[in-house]
Amino acid sequence: MEATAFCLEVAEMATSISGDEVGLVRPLTGDISELFFVSNFASMEDLNQSNVKLSENEDWLALYEKSVGLIVPGSLHYAIRQKVM
Repeated sequence: MEATAFCLEVAEMATSISGDEVGLVRPLTGDISELFFVSNFASMEDLNQSNVKLSENEDWLALYEKSVGLIVPGSLHYAIRQKVM
């Protein structure tokens, strides 16, 4: 549960810094220990601007140190998905 609380903190901070809503979801079936950060952007440029805001924020960068012991190295995956319908 400590890792879940940390991920909620990450989502809330990302929303606060970037101004873009970042949600946290998990599967209802299968491996329910997985967590996914979810956000929507109108364009790739909007996504890039959001990432720039985060990467320039010292509080955001400090989360990397805080994640030690909570996140298994190499276990994170990054994917961009496109809405079809």
